[in-house]
Amino acid sequence: MLKLLIDTCVWIDLAKDHHQHTFLRALDALMREGKVAVMLPPLILEEFKRNKVNIVNTNRTSLSSALKRAKDLLDQHGQTFDADFEYVPPWSTSNQRLLRSIFRA
Repeated sequence: MLKLLIDTCVWIDLAKDHHQHTFLRALDALMREGKVAVMLPPLILEEFKRNKVNIVNTNRTSLSSALKRAKDLLDQHGQTFDADFEYVPPWSTSNQRLLRSIFRA
């Protein structure tokens, strides 16, 4: 079994970048298969929890900007866009199980 120790700054980068969610799902699969164990000292958990609100805000801002750009493009090309979007952090949907197992959220 491979044992990983991943620093807080790496966890934060993974959480901020939606492109990394594929990696997180793969890591989750490897953990469930017993091929990988992620070691998390209490300090890393504390640092991640302390930064969690900033991560959510960063993702919210990024998503809002992308949606605004998409709306502007649709408006420019004569299509209507009347959807209301609610931000959902990555760990509250498909990555919820993984982050619970990692961070005991």
